[in-house]
Amino acid sequence: MRSPRAFISCSPLGRVGVSSTARLLMDYFAYTGRDALAFDTDLHERPMALRFPDSAPIDIGSVHGQIALFDRMLADDGLLKIVDVSNRCFEAFFAVSDKIGFFDEAERRGVEIFALFHVDGSDGSIRAARRIAAQWPGVELVIVENIGASGLGELDPDLRDLYPAGSSLLVRALDPVLRKVVEDRDFSCFDFMIEPPEDMSIVVRAALRAWIGPVFEQLKVLELRMALRGSAFL
Repeated sequence: MRSPRAFISCSPLGRVGVSSTARLLMDYFAYTGRDALAFDTDLHERPMALRFPDSAPIDIGSVHGQIALFDRMLADDGLLKIVDVSNRCFEAFFAVSDKIGFFDEAERRGVEIFALFHVDGSDGSIRAARRIAAQWPGVELVIVENIGASGLGELDPDLRDLYPAGSSLLVRALDPVLRKVVEDRDFSCFDFMIEPPEDMSIVVRAALRAWIGPVFEQLKVLELRMALRGSAFL
């Protein structure tokens, strides 16, 4: 699993957990001993840049920002790339990607692209997911239900079936007490999984492990599935 990889956390709508999932990805890669670089396209709230000091703030509307994002995503520099695409930048991100032929170039260079598409069951969301799947079949589309962030609950199976079939990721909801802990800017899922604070309630500790652990396991399975898909067997 050493090929260059980029993970695009995205949705055409806000408040569905795009930044939360990007943050979990950063912590997952740290937990598995790999270096990752995050790109934050939300220049207003800067959710990733404020949490990860090395995160690169990107103005997707400027040529300088586009160079800093797309050229770096293609670089085989040993870093995994994670892009937090703000819903305000969703259309611009994919429009620029199409204009410059980014996904075709990524495929040519052997860069694996994962689009972590956050769903809410709306018509606009379904259309956008289908467009990505149809226009860029080389992109691994991962359907994400971030229940805790969206507050919508799990999708009805009939609605879920309207999205393109493929990989999926489920992020469970959190109790308000636990949510407050996780949303603290000083809290790191990576640090917690390595060494939970000694002064933390054992109830909170157990509940956080039960929330973070399954997400990390799902990401591990996703990577393994992709590695097997690209392997040749006798």
